[in-house]
Amino acid sequence: MTAGEAGARWGVSRRRIAELCAKSRIPGAILAGGAWLIPEGAAKPADPRKAGGTPRPTLAEDLAVINERTLLPMPHANADSILDEMESERLRFPYRIEIAYLRGEFEKAIRLYRDIGEDDAIKLRVSGTVIAAAACTGEFALFTEIDAFIGRILASGFEEEVCALAELARNVAYASASVPGMVSEWLRRGDFDALPLRAKIIGAQLRASYLHAVGRYEAMHEVARAALSMCDTRRGVANNEIFLRVACASALYALDRRGEAERELDRALRIALPHGFFTPFAESIVSFGGLLERLLLRDNPSWYEPIVGQITRTGNQWIAFHNRIAQASIPSMMSIRESEIALLAARRVPYKDIAERYGTTAGSIRNAIQAIYGKLYVNNREELARLILYTRSVATDGM
Repeated sequence: MTAGEAGARWGVSRRRIAELCAKSRIPGAILAGGAWLIPEGAAKPADPRKAGGTPRPTLAEDLAVINERTLLPMPHANADSILDEMESERLRFPYRIEIAYLRGEFEKAIRLYRDIGEDDAIKLRVSGTVIAAAACTGEFALFTEIDAFIGRILASGFEEEVCALAELARNVAYASASVPGMVSEWLRRGDFDALPLRAKIIGAQLRASYLHAVGRYEAMHEVARAALSMCDTRRGVANNEIFLRVACASALYALDRRGEAERELDRALRIALPHGFFTPFAESIVSFGGLLERLLLRDNPSWYEPIVGQITRTGNQWIAFHNRIAQASIPSMMSIRESEIALLAARRVPYKDIAERYGTTAGSIRNAIQAIYGKLYVNNREELARLILYTRSVATDGM
């Protein structure tokens, strides 16, 4: 049966049927071409809220099970076979989305996210990956949608662990898009106590991205190396391991330890490319000053075009994504007066003229602008202008 046929037979909406299928409440239901198909003889699921039914798990309980089952490494021989190990379509969603992302199939990852329906636990589990896919495709509206969903979770009074996972997903945008001023304070400190064990590795991965953005390369290398020791590499391929090895290599390259960087990057390539996982390298290619391209041409020439081509296709999307997030974050990082001064400085108004507007001295304005540079992680008026004025023009053009 189609979802519509089952809904008509059982007296429920098609959307409710899709939700039941996504939550594995209808045995034998399969997702084909974006539509749910249900066994002809399937019975309408009982409502667990009624007497005698099994109580629904809380969001925290549901997330605990999902994280335990869907943060496992993928088999070395065939990463896709992890899908066969999952006992329900619901638990396959995180792996399908992550595999699609790792292979540069960003539109597919987004389509799969849309198929999840109203399953908050699964949506929260995959939100970080889908935010990254949205950045690669320029789908800023999808980011704002997911950000609003995360905001609702944080405002609903859930347990600390649920809120920590929600903040973790939101930090994917801030850390990956190099907007370190918006990263959660606990992530800056490296305090992952509220996260479940398997999610702590994700936290460390994001902290490495934050440390890269602020130029703390020694600390970045230490964090990535420590997190790698937590990865269960004996069982199979963990996407976190790939990203962490790339982070190690990036930190080593920035520290001018080029030989070590090459060995680490080569190891990451050997782990990832046999499975077609090349997105982590495309995202970081600019951090290696040509080293990655040389390794590809030497050892994996068939992957040169996919990796270089991906950053060519998505680079401008990432820049626009960064700028829009940075622009949106400015009000939360600065006072109204600082925002006004920043805009005047970006427009190259002389310090003396700005000072006259505010009845102060040019020296005071110069000090205020230096503080603004620190908050926004820019170094001069040119970078400030690119951040503020470019994003304002983008926002205006899109209205």
